[in-house]
Amino acid sequence: MARCDVQGHYLSEPAAFDVDYCRKLEDYLRSSVPEDDFEGPTISASRFELVAIEYTGRRIDHWTDQVRRMLGYASRSQNWDSQQWSKHQRAINVWTNLTKLLHQNNIETAQFRQEIVQRAHDCIISAEVYELLQMTFEAKVGSKIWNALKFLARPIMDCRMLRCIAGKHTQFRNVRIHLVPLKQMVALRPEYQIDICSAWAQLTPISPQASEMRMIAQFTQQFKRNCASSHAMHAEMQLFMHHGDNVALCPSLNYFGCSKKACLLCEGFLRSLPNPIATRGRHGVCYPAWGAPYPRVAGAEVALKQLENMLVCQIKTHFENLVLGTRKHLAIPIAQSTIVSDFSTLSIQSQLQREQMVESVKEAERARRSERLIL
Repeated sequence: MARCDVQGHYLSEPAAFDVDYCRKLEDYLRSSVPEDDFEGPTISASRFELVAIEYTGRRIDHWTDQVRRMLGYASRSQNWDSQQWSKHQRAINVWTNLTKLLHQNNIETAQFRQEIVQRAHDCIISAEVYELLQMTFEAKVGSKIWNALKFLARPIMDCRMLRCIAGKHTQFRNVRIHLVPLKQMVALRPEYQIDICSAWAQLTPISPQASEMRMIAQFTQQFKRNCASSHAMHAEMQLFMHHGDNVALCPSLNYFGCSKKACLLCEGFLRSLPNPIATRGRHGVCYPAWGAPYPRVAGAEVALKQLENMLVCQIKTHFENLVLGTRKHLAIPIAQSTIVSDFSTLSIQSQLQREQMVESVKEAERARRSERLIL
């Protein structure tokens, strides 16, 4: 398990808090069997859910603030006692339990986190609450609040999902979690650093004009500092380096499952390896600060060269489109899932038909919601 060093700090060893959490998670998965069939330390489901809530405390605080902000923007007084809500009383009780807790400030932080996660979980397992949100708020606002509630309830949802998987698959109970120490920050070697004018000349399809070069030259020092600065490696690159430095730890699957989709550079690099490594897909963002492994790792030099060629090709194509005054889709299609891959092969006409169908369904839903409010 690796994590992105977003704070820019180098840690030689994982934090003790992380190690303790992973050991408890292993015990939790091992104990996902009947007591008669298990020997060793156990940790109850409810107890580990509290551990998970404590471990993800900062994330819970973030999503709590998000829900408060959304409700503040979309606040509207509701008379829940009116006749039109009589059939939704159970959902109203679940929803108001959560909203009342959001406005309480005299609760200890740990206790508040436990209660808000539990009440968010009560909401998302209820189809009636989802329908209530869609009726109470605009469709887009109701969906945003619902998604925020799902993030807020994740500690409980994830724990129960993992326990369910471990209960059905024996091999999952014996999982071992290895924390990868954060790698040292990397920087571009001096022999690969060039000035901004040379870089611009290599990217443009036509010779730049003198006026362009004078304007670009103003950023020479900033470009030089940016090229010489050190950058932390993303989690995907840390995992690649970890397996490259420890040949005996070769993964059983050529797959890196990260909490988020990979960035354009990580995904492009991993797919360019002699033995490509799959990911959840990419989100398409190309970060200006991105550290890559040194070519001493097997396959890294080939992958970096292919990644370089892809980026240069896209940049040149972009410049050509600017010159021609055209707008084209530049991203090289990379399969992220079966649905995305199949959809990308549809004709324009079929895509328009799907969009019209979706809009028709939304219009019908808006009409039904209006009828309910009138009644």
